[in-house]
Amino acid sequence: MKLTEFLAKSKANVFDIQNIKQLNLWGNQLTDVSLLLQIPFIEVLALGNNQISSLRALKNCHSLKQLYLLNNQIESFEELNYLKDAKSLTLLSLRGNPCALAAGDKYRISVLHMLPQLITLDDIEITDEERHKVFEEQEFRILILRIWIIKMSKSSRTRWM
Repeated sequence: MKLTEFLAKSKANVFDIQNIKQLNLWGNQLTDVSLLLQIPFIEVLALGNNQISSLRALKNCHSLKQLYLLNNQIESFEELNYLKDAKSLTLLSLRGNPCALAAGDKYRISVLHMLPQLITLDDIEITDEERHKVFEEQEFRILILRIWIIKMSKSSRTRWM
């Protein structure tokens, strides 16, 4: 089912979709929420218990603070890239999606890598330990990249001698 302007207006009780700040679309069997591209100032969005597989429609929602996506069809954490400009996003619910289930123990850390500004994930506050783990993993990746760059520069110098 596609999110329509009529449904969004009636759920938010507004006359103009541009004025929507909060929207509860919980359990509407939605598969297409592309209308959200036209609602950039939304701050709280409940999309739980739908059939959403992509977050592309949220790429303009830079004012998002709370996003409820539990029990949808999000397959990949790469979808979270569409939320990277939502710097005020501090609460995310993503459990019950294929990406969360497949990640197992790495789930929370994987999400935090993508959205480090989060304070709460799936109703559980992000701990200092989790933040530290993300930081350590990022530092390790930087170290590996530096080593690779050094090796490549030595390799290219050797070829030209």
